[in-house]
Amino acid sequence: MAKLARDYHENLQLLGIGTINTRSHERERAIHNALNVIQVTLNEEQQRSLAENFDLVRIREAVKLTKNHSAPGLDGIPYELWKTIICQCDEKKKLGEDSFDVVGLMTGAFNDIMDFGIVDNSCFSDGWMCPIYKKGDKTDTAGIVPFSHSEKANNMLSLCTKFP
Repeated sequence: MAKLARDYHENLQLLGIGTINTRSHERERAIHNALNVIQVTLNEEQQRSLAENFDLVRIREAVKLTKNHSAPGLDGIPYELWKTIICQCDEKKKLGEDSFDVVGLMTGAFNDIMDFGIVDNSCFSDGWMCPIYKKGDKTDTAGIVPFSHSEKANNMLSLCTKFP
């Protein structure tokens, strides 16, 4: 049943698209056409905010905004682990002990992704899609909707872009 639902939703996404080579001009044209119909634009403050590199404060704020007790990402790491590591590093710094700067690492990594994109074949933006039954005939795959679950680090990067 899960395979049926996966195939159904995958086919919906590909309906009328045909096969597009990921590096082709056809793909670029499809992206250009999709972007041309978007009527919402960023205001000047939002544009400035996205053009700036992330700083340690912004990364810390994004981590604080994450929801505790949510499912971990595909790597098995929940938000609470990130928060705990940051707290432990902060405590060691207060005591004058050497400590790994995890917020500095995240800041550097997130800025690199914003500047250069995600490395091919990395699992940073991987997600998992789970079919969930919503309504109607349980044998009809149209009544099953996909629930996607992505890596927590990717979610934190998204949070960084939501506020200045």
